[in-house]
Amino acid sequence: MESRISLQDIEQMHDEMLKSEFKKRAFSQMGSGVKGTRIRMTNLETGEVTELHNKVVVSGSIAAAMNLFDVERVHVPTYNEALELQNSVTQDPSNTPLICLFGIGDDGCGTLDSDVFVPNYVDRIAPSNLFPFRYIEAGGTDITASEREIYYGRKVDDSSNIYYYFKTFNNAPQIYLRYTDGTEITPATMYNVITTQEAECYVQLDLNVNRLDFREYFDKVIGWDKARISSLSLMYAWYTDDGSFKWYQDIIPFTKLNFSYEKLVDTTKALAFEYSLFF
Repeated sequence: MESRISLQDIEQMHDEMLKSEFKKRAFSQMGSGVKGTRIRMTNLETGEVTELHNKVVVSGSIAAAMNLFDVERVHVPTYNEALELQNSVTQDPSNTPLICLFGIGDDGCGTLDSDVFVPNYVDRIAPSNLFPFRYIEAGGTDITASEREIYYGRKVDDSSNIYYYFKTFNNAPQIYLRYTDGTEITPATMYNVITTQEAECYVQLDLNVNRLDFREYFDKVIGWDKARISSLSLMYAWYTDDGSFKWYQDIIPFTKLNFSYEKLVDTTKALAFEYSLFF
């Protein structure tokens, strides 16, 4: 049994929470168990590092609540539905949903580089602004089987063009337990340590945008004048497996990160994201 919640329902919840300044402050502090984030974006060509912070959005909070408590499953609008992704199913998850993918788009910044929008709690990258990492024009050669272990969210349109909207992380997420001076915490003995230091637990993800990502889409579809990105979301999903490939289901955003435009006209430019979520 599951409840279904629409975007209009979420927006109404948001409006009601903003009726007073007190409620507004309380709403802005709502999270999902994630106390904070730190994202380091590195331009691999220049070495320039930018430190950023994102927001856990309402769909991420719902996902966390369903994982933590024995509550009725809530269905929110998914990218599978919005993008009409191939091999999408309508059923309860057959494995544990996880944060396992990321998506990138261009709805995080205004006309000027400095006009970065603060993510709304009731927000996601609009499906129309979500860019496919890989795009194969009709008649072209699809990505390889090994690449399909990296790129997911496959769509084939009416003209037989192929899109892959999501990408996996560079490696498995790593959990770290440390005191604030950087000393590692050993779980087996942590209650025997006498200290006044604060402790932290965080998970680190490493993501990248390589020199091939998005370029065919810019070249063949939207034009090089729009070759830029300004928003990133971690995605929460589960998968089915047909024996050849995984197909991620019920893909929803867990977080939303907005940043100044990163132009990708230079086809040698690549970006790395070190993404830390603190609990």
